[in-house]
Amino acid sequence: MKNRYDQIVVGGGVIGLSIAYQLAKRGYSVLVLEKNRVGQEASRAAAGMLGAQVEFHEDSPLFQFARKSRRMYRS
Repeated sequence: MKNRYDQIVVGGGVIGLSIAYQLAKRGYSVLVLEKNRVGQEASRAAAGMLGAQVEFHEDSPLFQFARKSRRMYRS
């Protein structure tokens, strides 16, 4: 194993691996650090969605906007 790298990426999820891949394509020597198996943590369980009523306080303008948006664009 090499002792020196141009770049170190912490996290072997979808984002970390994408960054490492792009760096390697550009000629950088890259080390990816992951505490468990690659792609088995948050990336495995991520749904890629935002809940309109989960991430805001009910009295905020952003919450009201999110609720209105959800009503307009039902899936």
